[in-house]
Amino acid sequence: MKRLGNKVDMEIRRLSLDPAPAAPQTPPPPPEPVCPEPPGPLPYTPPHHPPIGANWVMTGEDEGVSVSGTSTSLIDSQKNWTPGIWSNYLVYLRIGDRDFVRLITTNTASSITFGSLPAGIEAQAGSKYVIKTRDLFLALGQISRLFPIAKASIFNTAIVAAEADWLAAPITPTSSPSYLRIYVCTDTDGLMRVARTVGGVTVTENLNAGSDLNGNASYMFTVPWRTGDEINLRYSVPVTVLRCTIDEIGGAE
Repeated sequence: MKRLGNKVDMEIRRLSLDPAPAAPQTPPPPPEPVCPEPPGPLPYTPPHHPPIGANWVMTGEDEGVSVSGTSTSLIDSQKNWTPGIWSNYLVYLRIGDRDFVRLITTNTASSITFGSLPAGIEAQAGSKYVIKTRDLFLALGQISRLFPIAKASIFNTAIVAAEADWLAAPITPTSSPSYLRIYVCTDTDGLMRVARTVGGVTVTENLNAGSDLNGNASYMFTVPWRTGDEINLRYSVPVTVLRCTIDEIGGAE
């Protein structure tokens, strides 16, 4: 018994002197992923403006400055084109502070011929131009051609004589060629006509296939015109025009 007691005492003594076994170490958690900083804004690059002008936002097939010109042509002595190479292309012209776009009909080595400019407007020395293919979008300076231009308006007005001109003065095109969109409503049945004057000669063109318009019914007609045309409206009987608006639409060149 004594020997057993001694062993118990020794074991108790050993346990009191030895430190307790260390608890198993848990590995530290992995570091949280760090989101990369979003890239900063790209450096600003100012827009490039072609030399033809600030509102002509696309370069073309060719460009230059004319040394002389007319209402239907310009000459650039610096060019040496193949004759006819620009047929059916568009030429964008800057004449003074106004912009025009016309269809090119033909060209020589140093000149191009295009659709007529408005009366009194001619290409001249120093006129800038750009030649572009027809399938390109219009430059910003030409987008306004897509919107109607109000040319005349009549409201609840009596026209006391048959075949009298409805407008105090005939109207003329702003763009050429383009179209007139005529909306009309009258109080009386009758035949409506376009009176077109070219070079001092007037002809009448019956609308509605030559049939009478019905009173108090509205109609809309599309009439082509171009530079040199002067347009008025007439009616076969005295009438009160309840409403008539005439707008120029679709500058085609």
